[in-house]
Amino acid sequence: MFPSYNKVADTIRALVGAINYHDHKRQWIIGCTVFFVYLFRGILISILSNEVFLGFVFAALLYVIVKPARSTVIVGLIFASSIITQSPVIPALTSKTGNIFYIVFSAIALVLLIKRLVRLVDIWLAVVFILSLQLLATVYWLESKLIVLPVYFLSAMLIASSLKNNELYRYLSWATNFVILLLIGGFIGVFYTFILGGESIFSFSNEDTRSNGLYLTTFSNWYVRGVIRPSGIYDEPGALSLIVCLVAAIREKIYAPRKTTIIILIMGLITLSVAHLLFLILYLIEISKKSILSSAFKIIVVFSLIFVVIYNSPFWYVFDEFLFSRFEVIDGRLAGDNRSSLIENSINYLQDIDVLVFGLDSDCIANVEACKQKGYVQFGDNPLGPLVLGGITQFFPYYAVIICLLGFSIIKKSPIVFGSALLLLTRNEVMSYGYATLIMIYVALLFNYTYEYKIGKKQLLKHERSLKE
Repeated sequence: MFPSYNKVADTIRALVGAINYHDHKRQWIIGCTVFFVYLFRGILISILSNEVFLGFVFAALLYVIVKPARSTVIVGLIFASSIITQSPVIPALTSKTGNIFYIVFSAIALVLLIKRLVRLVDIWLAVVFILSLQLLATVYWLESKLIVLPVYFLSAMLIASSLKNNELYRYLSWATNFVILLLIGGFIGVFYTFILGGESIFSFSNEDTRSNGLYLTTFSNWYVRGVIRPSGIYDEPGALSLIVCLVAAIREKIYAPRKTTIIILIMGLITLSVAHLLFLILYLIEISKKSILSSAFKIIVVFSLIFVVIYNSPFWYVFDEFLFSRFEVIDGRLAGDNRSSLIENSINYLQDIDVLVFGLDSDCIANVEACKQKGYVQFGDNPLGPLVLGGITQFFPYYAVIICLLGFSIIKKSPIVFGSALLLLTRNEVMSYGYATLIMIYVALLFNYTYEYKIGKKQLLKHERSLKE
């Protein structure tokens, strides 16, 4: 149960006194933090777990104690919430699901960012608008659980808009190094299974019930005839590919060296993801778009080298059977196309205006098992899936982000941004915990919604790469 207000307040006062700090402004902020935590205590008890409250209290303590290292703490919390929490390893090793850790880390980060947040008036207006739409759906379905649906997206939007440039650079550095580590682990895992004939050391079930095994240095839920598609610490290879591509997109926007970006994108082909291959092609077009001939030449050279290396290696049949074969046309459709029928089902549902506005059934969000028993035909895993699931009132943020990215890519003629939009159309992760923060950091950078630009018009520094070009 929650500790009493007096107990929490006395604890905070004792800690403040212990460090002999008499800044009344700081104590006033702590007092307000505790007050607002208890103001929303009833809501937190009903929709979240006790860890969130403890996170707020811990954040209040951090606000007082760790001022010199506050920026590092913020980056660490955001890194963990956006890169680590979506891993199925967390619920496998603990009794808590990843979304609980995401909420706790994000709550602590938001408290540490409170001074910046109060200055972002337009962001708060967007928060109110999104919550108003969600409230309409909640009242329509008379389902109180729906009100918390946009919480991951809203926290991600607030965090992404509050980061300073030095924090963005540090975050990107950590994310890049971590992604490289995962990809190296993926290559070792493929060598372990394909060359050495190794099998999973142990396995557990993902949330979708599919088995996820550890193959020495990488997890994977895909194992066929001694071949795996590495997924790093995530639930499937597509998730690792999405993280790699988003990190690459952020690197391009933040003027990070392109050599490293190209390396991690080429390494990411080990996931055998078609979307990853398309993103790599679009990336190469973008960085060479000053000359169409130069762009075409570089792409041909890069993929020719990759093809020659693969063709003369034992891995050829892997890429031929599980990647290149997905581009074959069979009966008028790509062999790898498993979404056309889902799109058709979604279009049929969306002919009902009520579904378009409020979604098909609240149980499909609040009570998935009950939804499955109602016999609806499959409609997920396609760009129209969220619209059928919750209507425009509940998934407005998802489509707003997609439209913004597509519009930006057209206006700025940016293949990379277009590729990012395509990725999010194939994986509906804009409102998912973990991914939401990474996505919104990218969107904030694209539209200059970072804290220092909004407050002081301070642009991102152009690193050595841009100075040389």
